[in-house]
Amino acid sequence: MPRGPPEEPLGSRGEGESDRADTRDDDGPRATEPGQPKATTTPKGLPRTRKARARRPKARRKAQGSKRFLAAAGASTPSTADNLSSHLEIKSSPYCSVFVDGAEKGRNQTLYSLDLPPGLHKLLLRHPPHRDRKRAVVVLGDGASLPDWIVRWPALIKVRGAPGDHLQVDGKDVGSTDVLQEIEMRERERKGVRVKVVGDRPFEGRFTLRAGGLTVVDVE
Repeated sequence: MPRGPPEEPLGSRGEGESDRADTRDDDGPRATEPGQPKATTTPKGLPRTRKARARRPKARRKAQGSKRFLAAAGASTPSTADNLSSHLEIKSSPYCSVFVDGAEKGRNQTLYSLDLPPGLHKLLLRHPPHRDRKRAVVVLGDGASLPDWIVRWPALIKVRGAPGDHLQVDGKDVGSTDVLQEIEMRERERKGVRVKVVGDRPFEGRFTLRAGGLTVVDVE
C-alpha cells in the first residue's frame, strides 16, 4: 500500500516557529508569510493614510473642505468679529457745533460727515443761545450707514422789562416772559409777527423773527 508523507516528529519545529498564521506580537502588526513585505507602522511626520483621514470627525473634514473651496475661489474666510465704522451725516439749519463723546468735531458748519467706530456714542449739537440737542447712537460694526440727523433750529424771542407776564405771538400764548421762548419756523424762514405782552406791563408791537435767530423785545 502507498504510504503518506512521514509524520514529523514532535519537537522538530524550533521555538518561535509554531503556527506562523496565528503568531502576533502584542503591540505590533500580524506576522506575514515568507516572501511577503513586512507590515510596518506609519512613523510620525509622514502623510496620513486614506483610512486614517477617514477617521477624522465629519464636521472637521467639512470645515477644511470649505476653506479649500474659498481659497480656490479667491475668497477669504469670513471674520467672526466685525469691526467696521458707520457713516453719519448731520445737517443743521443754520450752523452748529458738533461734539462726539465730548470731543469737538467742528464748529459753525451746516453739514458734517462722520465715520463712527463700533460701540455707543453720545452726540451733542450746539447753537447758542438755543438748548443743546443730544442723541445717543449705537454702531454695530457691520458698516451700515446711519440715518441722517437733520436739525432745524427754531426762532427765539426774549422779552425784557416785564417779568412774570405772559407773551403772545400772533395772538397765541407761548408762555412766560421770564424765559426764552422757541417759535417753530421753516428752514431759513423770516417773517413779521405781532408780539403782545399781557400782564402788569402790557405791551404790543411788530417784530421780525428769523429761524435759528434771537429776537429781543424791550418793554419800557
